[in-house]
Amino acid sequence: MNFISKFNKTHEKRIFGLDILRSLAILLVVYGHGVYVLPKSYKFYYLLPFPYIDGVSVFFVLSGFLIGGILIKILQKNEFTFKVLFDFWIRRWFRTIPNYFFVLILLIAFQYLIFNEKGEFNFSYFLFAQNLIHGSPSFFPESWSLSVEEWFYLSFPLLTYGLNIILKNKKKALFISLLFFLITPLLLRTYCYFTTENHTEWSTNIQKVVIYRLDSLMYGVLGAYLFTYKIELWNKHKNLMFSLAILIVIMLTIYTRIRPKDYLFLSIYQYNIESIVSFLSLPFFSLLKVTTYKYLKFIFTFIAIISYSMYLLNLTFIQGVIMPKLLPVLHLSQQGGFLSVSIIYFLYWVLVIFTSYYLYKYFEYPLTKLRDKF
Repeated sequence: MNFISKFNKTHEKRIFGLDILRSLAILLVVYGHGVYVLPKSYKFYYLLPFPYIDGVSVFFVLSGFLIGGILIKILQKNEFTFKVLFDFWIRRWFRTIPNYFFVLILLIAFQYLIFNEKGEFNFSYFLFAQNLIHGSPSFFPESWSLSVEEWFYLSFPLLTYGLNIILKNKKKALFISLLFFLITPLLLRTYCYFTTENHTEWSTNIQKVVIYRLDSLMYGVLGAYLFTYKIELWNKHKNLMFSLAILIVIMLTIYTRIRPKDYLFLSIYQYNIESIVSFLSLPFFSLLKVTTYKYLKFIFTFIAIISYSMYLLNLTFIQGVIMPKLLPVLHLSQQGGFLSVSIIYFLYWVLVIFTSYYLYKYFEYPLTKLRDKF
């Protein structure tokens, strides 16, 4: 049995469609960040074919779908005690926090010990609080989305737990929590927009702030809710919903090309629409469980498996730490000709994929296995 066949056999229980979504999400992120390794003169042409859908929004909805599904199963099978809730958190934190802390500490070491720079790091990063109510510092900027996810993992189950104690009804507690997290961040974004004078900083002041983005994950929870309690509709309308998602992406892409500075839309509504696109795609991809094309399965499964490591490494570590030291050694310059720029861009992708694979293989995967023992 060759490597690809063995790999596919090992991961045959994974849902192929969700791996496609996860792969597309990280490829959108890495492609979008790839613009920073190119000269500014390339930016327009590079981003021209880029569809207006943020890969991070796709990740948020996927995370909500996964966590919502796990939580619903807990509510169906167990007494919803604090011990059950704590076990849920431990499993989540075992999956997400070690990789994050490893890369965070690595970046701190490079910044203080090798580059001898003070930067904007502070210890709020260890509590995922660097962007809780305001924009995060410039250090490790991609970590903003991890803070959103971690606070969601903590707050949503905790609210559901509290409501269940009050209402004595697990399904109703889940539904009210869902509505609360769908509505509240939208209201907070609206308030922030109309009370802030500088709308041009929407990405820092709103897009990457925890309290304004928690609703993105709730669209995934809504998907898990419908998947559990309305499976007939989920199955029946999967193609229609996916077609609608594609149509919305096309319309979004056209609109943002025509009105790139619509700050009201960028600050308040774009996150809902991007999340809705991902939500509408869930039925189609969640039911796409297998494929007969082994190479296609290998590619998407492989990328999906290392996607978390790719997200952690591609920007600050690869572009900010590795490439500035490596390019002079290779006599490559971003201000060079087309061949030099092409080699740099290719090197960027190679470094991202290989470093992510080894981080997954020697750190992320062993810790996941350790979690399963607990």
